[in-house]
Amino acid sequence: MVDSLPAFDPGWAGLERGPLVFLDLEATGAMPGDRIIEIGALLTRGDEILDRFHPFVDPEVAVPEPVRAIHGIGEDLLNGAPQVGEALESLLGFLDRARGLCAHHAPADMRFLAYDARRAGLTLPALPVLDTRVMARRMLGRRSPASLSELCRLYGVPVVEKHRALPDAESTFLLFHRLLADAQLRQSRYWTWPRPALLCEASLSPDSPGGWAALEPRSPPERVEIRYRTGADELDWIEIRPLAFVDGRRGTWLRACHSESGNFKFYQLKRIESVRRLSRA
Repeated sequence: MVDSLPAFDPGWAGLERGPLVFLDLEATGAMPGDRIIEIGALLTRGDEILDRFHPFVDPEVAVPEPVRAIHGIGEDLLNGAPQVGEALESLLGFLDRARGLCAHHAPADMRFLAYDARRAGLTLPALPVLDTRVMARRMLGRRSPASLSELCRLYGVPVVEKHRALPDAESTFLLFHRLLADAQLRQSRYWTWPRPALLCEASLSPDSPGGWAALEPRSPPERVEIRYRTGADELDWIEIRPLAFVDGRRGTWLRACHSESGNFKFYQLKRIESVRRLSRA
């Protein structure tokens, strides 16, 4: 299992190109010996989702009410679900199509998988395992949020439904690519911050990094609109979540998350004609 994330270690750097499986599990509890009740998995190549795997699993025990209150999975969803051996055999076939596995807080998921695989007499494949929680700690240091939802909020990843296996696997997939882009960007030289931070309105000229004020980096990025001169020499208002300044070959660039598409983009500072702050998301 990968428990640290060195920058562009050749041992893992190609895994993001896939095929890679993003996995999340829901269980009857959070302790060793608790049983899987839902599996959510995505087979991906690069930023493309190739296939999904999403069965409920009969745990053969009752789901405690406090746990059911968290994820909403009870007898109504588990009646008629396959038992763990059948579900895990299908999952192993799904994993056979991948070069690696990625999860958020991977040790917890791997512990549940190992326990239920032993119960079913199955052997897990020896795949490299990446952990977005570890990746985020590498990017952000000790201030990194531990939870998937907080990290998604920080990086502008939409969270459709918390504590459900397939939506959480999809959020982990999107977060992984945001973190990967952050890791790649750290190979460049930063003007201002060593980690994602907020910006407020420019008090000086917007074409100067000194005209942007950095706010507390632990908070979620704030939305702003920039009036940007495009390559066609047209002026457009673009809503973004700014992250960092980068000194590149052709001047200084602003790296930001484009609000509409959710993609990371770079904007030449000299093409930003004005900035206005928007309300918090």
